[in-house]
Amino acid sequence: MWSRLTSGSSTAAFFSSASQAIRNCTQVKSASVTATLIPTLAKSIIATSIPDTPDAGTLGIPDVAHGETITYRLIATLAEGTQKVLITDLLPDGESDTAAAVSRATSNVVDAAWVSVEWTLARALGTARFWWIALGFFCALFAWYAVQVHQTKYLIEVGFSPIVAAWALGIVSVVGIPGQIGLGVLSDRIGREWIWTAGCVGFAICYACLIALERSPSPVLLWLMVIAQGSLGYALTSVMGPIVAEIFEGPNYGSIFGMLTVALIGGGAAGPWVTGVIHDMTGSYRLAFTLAIVLCAVSAMAIWIAGPRKVRLVPGRV
Repeated sequence: MWSRLTSGSSTAAFFSSASQAIRNCTQVKSASVTATLIPTLAKSIIATSIPDTPDAGTLGIPDVAHGETITYRLIATLAEGTQKVLITDLLPDGESDTAAAVSRATSNVVDAAWVSVEWTLARALGTARFWWIALGFFCALFAWYAVQVHQTKYLIEVGFSPIVAAWALGIVSVVGIPGQIGLGVLSDRIGREWIWTAGCVGFAICYACLIALERSPSPVLLWLMVIAQGSLGYALTSVMGPIVAEIFEGPNYGSIFGMLTVALIGGGAAGPWVTGVIHDMTGSYRLAFTLAIVLCAVSAMAIWIAGPRKVRLVPGRV
């Protein structure tokens, strides 16, 4: 809105009371006049980097996605004589991120078309990625809970005292704390798949040590089993949530992750039961532990195929 000081002249006609003659009089006088001039500013989207984006038209239609490159046209209609104009461009209604935050949020996107979808549980269930994650979660928890339930009994069977066997199980949880924290931080640098693989390798080493302990119950193998299981294997929990979030981020993330926990719980229930059945049928844990090693490899492969890195990059890879 602008104010302008203007001057002008006016011509008035009047009658004299005596002769009714018409006389003209011209008067010039300066006067301050405030004129309210309302400029207009139109902003429209003229091009987007995703061909499937509908014709957005005017600003404010939320049909664009994070990571999408948008080309705008700004048309300003200004008052005559305007010498200086400052135009401030704001984010669409409902967006509260700062420019820097938006840059960080969009720069890690790899698959813009995938990210542009608002993922619901029904849509997620229809994707291969969901089921690869489910398979990875099931196999990992199978291996995790099979050893957690049967480890103490097995160590006693191969010659360790009950107190040593019990302490071994407790120490696993203790060494798992720095493993979860450290590998969780590292996953932000190198990627979720690598840390998931490290966790699966940790459980595989754990089972290989348990099989070896049957023939040679040495303290060295016992400690290697404990450290590999706790510091590497337990780190799986640090990336379970991020794996799902980077693929199915959105308002329905909770329901999608909740459904995937069914696979986690299923694996955790199946592992101890199947291991116990195999032990009862064969009289040995060897076959069950070998199966767990195979499932560790399957779990790592499944998460690589699901590929959270193919949807969003971790901060250390941006």
